[in-house]
Amino acid sequence: LAQVSQEVAKVVEGLNVGAPYKNEVQDPTLEGFELLRTENISYNITLDNTEDILNLFRMTPYAYSTSSVGRERIERLESLETPIEFITFVYKKL
Repeated sequence: LAQVSQEVAKVVEGLNVGAPYKNEVQDPTLEGFELLRTENISYNITLDNTEDILNLFRMTPYAYSTSSVGRERIERLESLETPIEFITFVYKKL
């Protein structure tokens, strides 16, 4: 959700929040499983209601560090367009 965090940061810009960052990809090795493939998924989404925007906001690190002024800005949004990114790992049990 690194790209999502960047869009949220733009909304609360100048309100003393940390800089956006990319999440580190951890070692995907799992005991008892063989990694078959890694899939990078990225696309843009548009959220067109405040409830969905707030739910997405709560999934970012900014939910814990944004000031009340920044949170109020988020709560007033009616739409938000943002890129999203995920990495999935597909395994086979050994």
